[in-house]
Parts: sequence; structure tokens; C-alpha cells
Amino acid sequence: MLARQLAAEGGVSVRTVNRWLSQFKAAGYAGLVRRTRSEAGRPKIYSGEQWSALIGAAGCVRPGQMRATFRALSLPGSYENFRWWIWRVRRGEARVVEAKKIA
Repeated sequence: MLARQLAAEGGVSVRTVNRWLSQFKAAGYAGLVRRTRSEAGRPKIYSGEQWSALIGAAGCVRPGQMRATFRALSLPGSYENFRWWIWRVRRGEARVVEAKKIA
């Protein structure tokens, strides 16, 4: 009921209000921050330091060493996710610049 009223006042759908609420519950105000175009192509799952480590690994890891490198870096997510991002970085489809730090 309240979501319907807020949606009408804000000119958005009830679904949008509920999505904002769940994002706020999950991560606080940081969950409501929208990604900018400069962050497109960089996964949300990795912090700036983790993303830099993955980019460094993409340049030197060999196919037979992928699983060991994934374990050594202790990155969040699955091994398949790691391999997918390594592939995207190597093909030039992912942003290689380090994420901006939010003060």
C-alpha cells in the first residue's frame, strides 16, 4: 500500500520502489548508487584491488594454471566466473582501468 503511494508520488512503478527497498536493505545507501558508464564492463563482484589482481593475472596466467591462480588470488565468485572475466579482459571487452575509490 505504501509502495503504491510512493510510486505514484515519484512517478515510478511499484516494482521499482520494491527493488529500491530491497537494494537498500541489502547494502544501505551504497546499494542505491547507480553504475556510471565508466564502470560498465567491470564486474560488481570484485573490489578495485581484486579487479586489478584479475587484470594482472589475465596477462600472464596460462590455461593449465587457471585453477591454481584462482585459488591463490582468493577472489569471490566461482571459478567459471573468474575464467569468463579473464577471457573478456584478454579480448579487450572488459574495462581494464581500476575502479574509482569512493570516499
